[in-house]
Amino acid sequence: MGWIIKRTGELFCQEFDFDINFTVAVARIVADFAESRHQQVLESRAPVQIQDRGWIAESDGQRLGCVFLVAEGPKTARLRLLMVEPFARGKGIGQSLVQATIDHARAQGFKEIVLWTLASLEAACRLYARNGFQLCETQTAFEFGQKVENQVWRRAL
Repeated sequence: MGWIIKRTGELFCQEFDFDINFTVAVARIVADFAESRHQQVLESRAPVQIQDRGWIAESDGQRLGCVFLVAEGPKTARLRLLMVEPFARGKGIGQSLVQATIDHARAQGFKEIVLWTLASLEAACRLYARNGFQLCETQTAFEFGQKVENQVWRRAL
């Protein structure tokens, strides 16, 4: 969890000139995930019932990227914190991570996946579109120290 906060915060701040508020937001998402997943583990009688999942892609012990899927409601899951290291991009890591979320969401009986991203994350937006997500909402805001275009994408399962 610490690596996800540190690396995602560092990377996005470097690549997109986000301020510290981005890392704070990542830390909150990770903390919420850890707390929710812990509660699901305590309440679960079988691992398959655990709806919230996180993945870290690795090769030869080197971390390549990550993603989370969390329950948003009884029929909706949310994809969170997709990140792929720059040296690992273009090798299908992002596709594998997104596919893992789709497969898990289906297995858990969710009917749709929703996600929030920024228009400036162009490669991620292309990846979402290739995987059947549709852009359904945009809003301009001032976040992370700059003017951004927030986007909400959805995919039926």
